[in-house]
Amino acid sequence: MNLKSPSSSPPQDNPDLRLFAEDLRIQLWFLLSAKDEHPQGRRVLRFNFLSLNLAKMSKKDAEATARIRQYLEHQNRPYSVNDIFMNLHKEIGKTAVQKCLDQLVAEGSVKEKTYGKQKVYVFDQAQFPALDENQLKEMDRKITELNDAIREKEKHCGETEARLRALNSSLTTEEAEKKLQDLEEEVSRLQKKLSDLQENQVLISKEEKDKINSENEKMVKMWRKRRRMAMDILDAILEGYPKKKKDLYDDIGIETDEDVGAKLPKA
Repeated sequence: MNLKSPSSSPPQDNPDLRLFAEDLRIQLWFLLSAKDEHPQGRRVLRFNFLSLNLAKMSKKDAEATARIRQYLEHQNRPYSVNDIFMNLHKEIGKTAVQKCLDQLVAEGSVKEKTYGKQKVYVFDQAQFPALDENQLKEMDRKITELNDAIREKEKHCGETEARLRALNSSLTTEEAEKKLQDLEEEVSRLQKKLSDLQENQVLISKEEKDKINSENEKMVKMWRKRRRMAMDILDAILEGYPKKKKDLYDDIGIETDEDVGAKLPKA
């Protein structure tokens, strides 16, 4: 490819076009003349095309394109337009993201892959230096070490959280002291009551005793009355029942006073 030297005259019809053409002519002339001496000539040429394209954009578009390119290079993994839009915290509009990606694809610094209706974008792997087998093995070793360290930290974190839950569910020092005081007072009260019982002292008044006896007699009468009513009903059923009384009780699930060890007080 033959180019005129930078001293050749640029077009004269449009000032902006003239400046752009002059800049492009200078860089192409320099790169192509030094391509044989520069092993990364094509890559440098690509980056210079990127800088030229960014120069033609507005400042906002150029900053967005540079940021997206830097993000894809740093992450080095495929993303969709929506992924990039969300991962950059919506600071660049989705339409602008798509426009920047189209620009980067056209320049060759980003590759576009289509899967069904979905398009994903990834940084051009040819722009990364090649890794030898020893470097890859060293990376795998570091990844294993880091994963082991993460598991150890997670285990320690789990133990710490369990201890924290146990501490949060236990009593505070003030609560423990209050509970101890309450228990000591309860022990003293029960010890006094035990001492009074052992000495056969009167613990209740005559009025309280009479009230208790009256309630007891009332409950015993109610017990006797309900027992008689239940027996009358069962006897009426047994008149037409083909089996024995015990079979009837088993069939309908009745427990007698004797079955549960209860003995009706004598009248």
